[in-house]
This record gives sequence, structure tokens and C-alpha cells, in this order.
Amino acid sequence: MKNLDAWLPDKLAARVEQLHQWLVHGIPGVKLPVVLYIHCMGGCDRTGEMAGAYALRWLKMSWAQMNAWNKQDCYGGKQPFGCGNYYATHWYCYHLNAKYGMKLDCPANFICNGPPSCPGAIP
Repeated sequence: MKNLDAWLPDKLAARVEQLHQWLVHGIPGVKLPVVLYIHCMGGCDRTGEMAGAYALRWLKMSWAQMNAWNKQDCYGGKQPFGCGNYYATHWYCYHLNAKYGMKLDCPANFICNGPPSCPGAIP
């Protein structure tokens, strides 16, 4: 769990740390304050994964708070971000507990609550 980026293809842990460094220390050649806009094609799935992971790590949100926050801004408030991104963020939650000793309320089960097209999705 401590080496999440060794097997998670999108390198979420490293990207969250890089995002934080840019926000705190700036980007070389760019004056502070820095505003970064996170957005994927649809604005929910990869965006929700990155913003959700950042919220868990640096904004001290609980899993429940982060998931509710993602849901309110995604798909018109009808559902949270997609399955693959939900799973990646779920694993990241466990990673934070293992690597940093955080005590996040990571769900014990991996039931996707993303779009209805996901296997095992909760309607």
C-alpha cells in the first residue's frame, strides 16, 4: 500500500504531491499565488479522482466528505465520479493510512457507486 504508484498506472500519489508543491511553492517562472484548474474531458471522473485525492491528503476531508463533495459537483449531483476513478481514489485512501499514518475512514468494501454502467454500481 505504501508503494501505490508502483502499480497504479496514473501515478496518483506523485501527482497529488506535485500539485501541492505547485500550490504552496509555485511553479518555476510563475509568481504566486498560483491557481490551477483541474479538468478532464467530462469534468467528473479523472477530475474527481485528482480533486478527491487532494482533498483527502491536504484538505483533511474524510472519505465520506470527499465523496459527497464529488457527488454534488458531478453528473448534476446524481452520482459521484466513475468506477475506475472511484477505485483509484479508494486505494489512495488506504495508501494515505499506510504511508502517512492517517486515520481516514476508507470504506471496507469496494462497491462502486459511480455511473450505472459500472459493474456493481449502486443505483
